[in-house]
Amino acid sequence: MKRWPAFDTIIVILLVAALPAWWLISQKYFPPAPAIIPLPAIAATTNAPAVTTAGGAEASSAAATGTTLEARAEAPVLSAPTNAAPADVPPALPEEERVVLTNGMLRVELTSHGGGICSAELARYPAANQRDSAPVSFNFRAWPSMSYDKLPGFDAQSAFRIVVAPGGRKATLEASSGGVRLVREVVVPEQGYQLQVTDSFENRGATAVTLPAAGLRVGTMGRIAGETEISGFTHLGIDSLNSVGGEKTRHWGSGGTFGGTPALSDCFQEPALRGGGCAMGKPAPTRQMPLSVSERVNQDLDWVAVKNKFFVQIVKPLDPCVGVDLRATRTVAPGEQPGNPASWAKAALLHDVSAALRFPALTLKPGETAQRPCQYYVGPKDYSAMRNMGVHMDDIMEFGWFKPVCIALLWLLKHMVAVIPSYGLAIILVTLLVRGIFWPLTHKGTESMKRMQALQPEIKALKEKFRDKPQKIQQATMELYKKNKVNPMSGCLPIMIQIPVFIALYNVLRSAVELRHAHFLWIHDLSEAENLFPGLLPVVSGVNFLPLIMTALSVWQTKITPSTGDPAQQRMMVFMPVIMLVFFYSMPSALVLYWTANQAAMIVQMLWHLRHAK
Repeated sequence: MKRWPAFDTIIVILLVAALPAWWLISQKYFPPAPAIIPLPAIAATTNAPAVTTAGGAEASSAAATGTTLEARAEAPVLSAPTNAAPADVPPALPEEERVVLTNGMLRVELTSHGGGICSAELARYPAANQRDSAPVSFNFRAWPSMSYDKLPGFDAQSAFRIVVAPGGRKATLEASSGGVRLVREVVVPEQGYQLQVTDSFENRGATAVTLPAAGLRVGTMGRIAGETEISGFTHLGIDSLNSVGGEKTRHWGSGGTFGGTPALSDCFQEPALRGGGCAMGKPAPTRQMPLSVSERVNQDLDWVAVKNKFFVQIVKPLDPCVGVDLRATRTVAPGEQPGNPASWAKAALLHDVSAALRFPALTLKPGETAQRPCQYYVGPKDYSAMRNMGVHMDDIMEFGWFKPVCIALLWLLKHMVAVIPSYGLAIILVTLLVRGIFWPLTHKGTESMKRMQALQPEIKALKEKFRDKPQKIQQATMELYKKNKVNPMSGCLPIMIQIPVFIALYNVLRSAVELRHAHFLWIHDLSEAENLFPGLLPVVSGVNFLPLIMTALSVWQTKITPSTGDPAQQRMMVFMPVIMLVFFYSMPSALVLYWTANQAAMIVQMLWHLRHAK
């Protein structure tokens, strides 16, 4: 008769398999996303060949909700004829002027070309994990933040006059066009990273003037050198919050897997290739993916955020905007060739992301002035700051289902570090605290496993007695468990208890800036894998000692853990350390440290039980 693995063995296998896939399942319950109306994508302009595709259209299921997401392509730039009149050539802009506003924590640079923010620097955050590293800085010159997009006379092709007030925290920018004057005030706070930007449009003419619908840019964000992504997550992204409908924050960067929000990386694909699922069931691509794409979301929005792993820009206008243009470029894989379909990338790896809030047309009567105030945040993804800004901006952290556990864990770590200035020691103390809180449950689970081990002779006798009656064996086994007060599920308690903390720490590590560049022993950055001796091994990027220590402790724990006698479970326990080594090897060091400390605590608990039993 074939032997089936014990029920608790099956549970353990399912839990381990669920760890890398939990984030996929969580997306299922996000609000349904608007449909994508595929149109020609933006042709590549640099580093990749231009691609011409035939645009199509699909019916949008989002018409009922008033939300649409449509791809759009900018018109090609045509060469001017040789006999073009001088009047056809736009006047050259005067020499660019740049001024700096700062409060010691934040340094922003304003440009007279468009009146936007062309760079930002965060003094308290080093760019590299070195003592003499320069601060983190963002270059927005190609797509200046807070400059208007396609608003003639006031966009990036327009000149502004700049006056900086005494103190260096306030600047006034002014431009005029067609009888309308735009006065912009930019104020940097005394401390913090949230600027106040107020635009005043004044009609100084004798007739009414209508300004066309335009966008307000949010600068380009890419990866910071040296930072890697956690497997399974896209850290570059754009978030937005709808003004109506009570919907949750949409994370356009990561998207959804089960028919939820489409990801920005999907927009590089042809319509038939978009979405998740098995690639074997999809048709072969008919074109090389474009270098960049632009998608328009038609929906009243409260705010829009553009972010990378640890930093974010957020623009929140006082009055809701009517949509947003999502923009992204991809990284071109080495060896990609236009005429060789076999070399084409199958999925887009985002290189950078940017956005532009959409505002409706504005009509001004003679002498009338209209204001458009906005809050602009450029700084770290700090949960406390995000929460204090309100309007669900803390959703930018993407804590997911285990948000309460994430918040509690982050609060606990920060308060421990205030006393013990080491996030590594704080993680170990959190591990011991969790083990201490749930000691009664884990103790009960261990005792249950010991009683199950003692019942193995009787279970073996039942299997011999009812050799050809599997249902009878199961019934008799359950009666035996009940008689001896044994719960087969109790053996799973030690692992099940750790799952919420494990996932919470996993989520915290992928977005909270607190653990960035945190040192511990030989580990230079707890938010990254160790990556010692890079290039030494051909398969992996570097040597990671902590996963090897964790594996050794896992083997030791396996040897001293009471066995139920089930051969299938014994085989699984032999291979479990190898599975965990593969799974954890490239994980952030803080996550591996937590699981290693947890393994050590379980071994100590198990040795105590064995000694007590003797």
